[in-house]
Amino acid sequence: MLRFRKPQPAALSAYIAKRIRTRQKRTDRLHVCEDGVAVAEREDEWDGILGEQGVGVARGQGTFKTAAQAAVDEVSGYINRDAGRLRDYGEKMWAFVQREKRLAGAEKVERRRDRNRRRAEKWKDGVEVEGQGGSEIEDGHFDGVPRS
Repeated sequence: MLRFRKPQPAALSAYIAKRIRTRQKRTDRLHVCEDGVAVAEREDEWDGILGEQGVGVARGQGTFKTAAQAAVDEVSGYINRDAGRLRDYGEKMWAFVQREKRLAGAEKVERRRDRNRRRAEKWKDGVEVEGQGGSEIEDGHFDGVPRS
């Protein structure tokens, strides 16, 4: 996620903390569901043992493992979709930051050119620019040779 230097706005800090808590809850839920898959496998084994002994076990719509695995797949899907969305957003923000840096550099060069152009115009008009030490500019170019 994008972080500002200092000071970071309180709203952004709260948003980042919320995103971290949500991601952690989903990860914890995934671990619980994965543990549930192991328990469901044992439950299916027990149902198999009971079925072999002739005890009628109603199967309904599948095995316990199928239901537990569906829960794991659903939570994993949430996590993966969120990660993909955040990755795309991060790439867009990175491109934005890089573009802003390039524009800032171009603006800095343009400001420098404007400042130098203004100084050159002052020299042409015969006004000495601070720090230039009495030299002249002929034909718009400073040659560094003092003239009298």
